[in-house]
Amino acid sequence: ADRAGAIRRLLTWYLHTAASAARVINPQRRHVSLDAPALQCEPLPFDDYDQALHWLVTERANLVAAVVCAGRHDAHEIAWKLPITLFDLFNLRSYYTDWIESVATGLASARHLQDRAAEGWLLNQLAIAHQASGNPSKAIPCLRQALVIRRAIGDRRGEAMALGNLGNSYSEAGQLPESMACLQDALLFFRETAQRLE
Repeated sequence: ADRAGAIRRLLTWYLHTAASAARVINPQRRHVSLDAPALQCEPLPFDDYDQALHWLVTERANLVAAVVCAGRHDAHEIAWKLPITLFDLFNLRSYYTDWIESVATGLASARHLQDRAAEGWLLNQLAIAHQASGNPSKAIPCLRQALVIRRAIGDRRGEAMALGNLGNSYSEAGQLPESMACLQDALLFFRETAQRLE
């Protein structure tokens, strides 16, 4: 019991500290919701972008290991939220293998929890990772699945994001008519809501 509690506290600390860094690096991006950390968990604060990114880069191996550990120890909420939180680290530093593997672990945990919103979010991020690594053909099926989920749960903003990303992936794959259709549908939503594609 002591060991399990210690693992949970460590994983919680990594999630909250990574979230603290992510909010400094990219405050405009959509971030995961977190409950207040337990009294035994005091996440690190960050003063600026460089400090936050430096911590993430330095701790990358531990953060990736924490995702795996969370999945193995039934800390499934941490296992899916941590890869989402590490988006900027993976994207800015092109850690594509870590990105894809971490999101795949998170996706399994989201499915274990039957959390459809988390599943759609992770599928979208998995697609972005595949596209960034030069594999738009792997991104397209992920985005199609994400689109089905986001429509089913009534997540209009998520649907528009998936459409925009799907349009980009179709374009990269040379499927221009499909790309245009997706991007036009996404544009309608963003014009209606005055939001930007992130």
